[in-house]
Amino acid sequence: MADSKPYWKPFLVGENPVGLSHLEPIDFTCQAPDKPVRRIHAVFSDHVFTTAFNEATHNLDQLIFRNRVFCADRYRDSFLLPEIISKLPSAKVIQTWEKRNYVYYIRLASKDVAKPYHVFFELKKRGKGQNGSVELRVESAYQMDSTYSNPNSQSNSIKFFNLVENTYMGRPIKFAHRK
Repeated sequence: MADSKPYWKPFLVGENPVGLSHLEPIDFTCQAPDKPVRRIHAVFSDHVFTTAFNEATHNLDQLIFRNRVFCADRYRDSFLLPEIISKLPSAKVIQTWEKRNYVYYIRLASKDVAKPYHVFFELKKRGKGQNGSVELRVESAYQMDSTYSNPNSQSNSIKFFNLVENTYMGRPIKFAHRK
């Protein structure tokens, strides 16, 4: 049996190899009460281990992905993502101001993560009928400064399993707003 190709190819930062095997796609299930089990396929973008290129602080030789540079802090924290993502079925999330993404706020019990950790993701249905699933694409994940304010912070939260069910069924997602 042939080995499958890795989702992320290893690369070098300076002369040091950086492995990304912990960010291989993962599959898990999610179920809303009284609803069928939904399959979720999760993938991770390069934003979970890179940051935007800034010519004032970065060199052009540091570029690795579309105007992105390796970020040691995000990379370190990215090792926590598979476990965090697998626990989403019991979590609540809020909609971002972009209205196509959602964010899961978490305070991790880790000596390395002092600030709240934010996982930004998008959901979309994959496939048709009973063979369908929901793709969860983690767009970004990083520690946020406590002064960060989500422009849509007046949105109420939604249970992740309801979000998955609505996405799978093609129903619009509506968030009530706090007053």
